Amino acid sequence: MPRDVRGLIDQSGASFLNQLSAAARLLCCRWWRELFARCVQLDYLGFVTSVHVRVDGFRDSECGECDDDVVCEEDGGEERHRVRKWPHGLRNCPGSCGLFRTKVAASTGHSVTMVDQSEEILQKACSSIEKSLKRIVKKTFPGDEEAGLKFVQDTMKNISTSIDAASVVHSSDLVVEAIVENLQIKQDVFATLDKFAPERAIFVSNTSSLPITNIANATTRQDRFGGLHFFNPVPMMPLVEVVQTPMTSQATFEALTDFAKALGKHPVACKDTPGFLVNRLLVPFLMEAIRLHERGHGSKEDIDTAMKLGANHPMGPFELLDYVGLDTSKYIMDGWHELEPNNPLFASSPLLDSLVEQGKFGRKTHEGFYKYN
Repeated sequence: MPRDVRGLIDQSGASFLNQLSAAARLLCCRWWRELFARCVQLDYLGFVTSVHVRVDGFRDSECGECDDDVVCEEDGGEERHRVRKWPHGLRNCPGSCGLFRTKVAASTGHSVTMVDQSEEILQKACSSIEKSLKRIVKKTFPGDEEAGLKFVQDTMKNISTSIDAASVVHSSDLVVEAIVENLQIKQDVFATLDKFAPERAIFVSNTSSLPITNIANATTRQDRFGGLHFFNPVPMMPLVEVVQTPMTSQATFEALTDFAKALGKHPVACKDTPGFLVNRLLVPFLMEAIRLHERGHGSKEDIDTAMKLGANHPMGPFELLDYVGLDTSKYIMDGWHELEPNNPLFASSPLLDSLVEQGKFGRKTHEGFYKYN
């Protein structure tokens, strides 16, 4: 039985809640975290449907067609670990991050349904995924056109689309959220979904900076709430941070770890601390690069070059900030500053604040620290 993955995205936080309560429908956005605060754009909200999850208290006993745990071998059999089979799968979405998750899930054998209010956006999403897959097969199947074509066809067969969100929520076993980094919006979304999703469902946030515990407190399923932080671009980045709060059950944590492995990712365990592992180290580093430039100790070009040539970083800190989004970076740092106002690593940057105020968010607005055509 293929693993069924379904996904959703939203374009307006307030509109989402109204639509969901009235007609259980979702709006879609085309790019992740483009705006925050007043504009509130949601970029990804996924529902894993009819997945057999071995978590105490909410095993899907009605399925009847689910496989037992299987042993998977990696690295030529040197590493063996228990991996759960998810017979009917995941849900993903047609935004930037959503497209990546859809492609990864579908290409690893999951049957994916993308859910949106607009058929036009769904069609464009499928077209983008197919184009991306065709680029991949040129490198993956060099000289074997038939195998490459079969890979594309098999992957696309795993993807279907829908504009009916209500059925997705009501039949979900795993709900994955990756919306704007706004605690109140995330709490509102999960509080609403908590009323529609079945009791057995695991809730997951893909937040990169907010406390999972604070988000989970808006629901009645703190023991079935955790974090899965993917890294962009999802198909290329193997890491997934699996976040366990003090209330997350061990069975839920193990299920989420196995899910990450099923996607071909390398999970690492994290506690629910600001920024988890990667961003807790990365964001202060990026902010210090800005402060270094503000103090006149180096141009942004020289700082970027120094880190690429001296530390072997693929992108300099200013290039990376523009790629991530200056608005997103500011929002993360502002949130951490509220949590720890006396921590100098979390202090604001006048230069960053000014650029965001001018609407210069980086690549997505064609100007940030650098200008882009």
